[in-house]
Amino acid sequence: MNKGVNVKRTLTKLLIPTLVLIIGSAIFFVYLYNQNPNAPKHAATRDALIKFYDLYVKSVDHTEEFFPDHNPQLVINYRFWYGDIQSYRILKIRDIDHPKQNSIFNVRVIGKTKEALVEVMVKGTSTPFIDTVRLELVEDKWLIVGYTTTNLHKMP
Repeated sequence: MNKGVNVKRTLTKLLIPTLVLIIGSAIFFVYLYNQNPNAPKHAATRDALIKFYDLYVKSVDHTEEFFPDHNPQLVINYRFWYGDIQSYRILKIRDIDHPKQNSIFNVRVIGKTKEALVEVMVKGTSTPFIDTVRLELVEDKWLIVGYTTTNLHKMP
């Protein structure tokens, strides 16, 4: 009888840490998947970023369609100081859950704003720069509403 109780305790001692490990791993992989730029839920955002950066690599000309006010001023100075961009790679895209004000109530709008990290390789540098691009869904189109970069050492 004691042997049966000991077997149950041993199984319980093994089962609980194993379940915790499995559940923790599942949560971690869901977290990683949700930031994967190739995840289906980020397809439209990824396409908008690719179209923008394909133009941005050459110049800021014709990028106005990616901004809510059709003015690329947000990125003009950065592009000038970047110099010769060789390539870019979208590292991750994540949903940003931020409150929007409707009347007197705060309403959570999930998935309407995203943040992307884009690695940019520039001629003459060995370390890539990282752009942080904030996009917002406006009338079924992803538009750039915020932009920063780690390329600050050349800025005036």
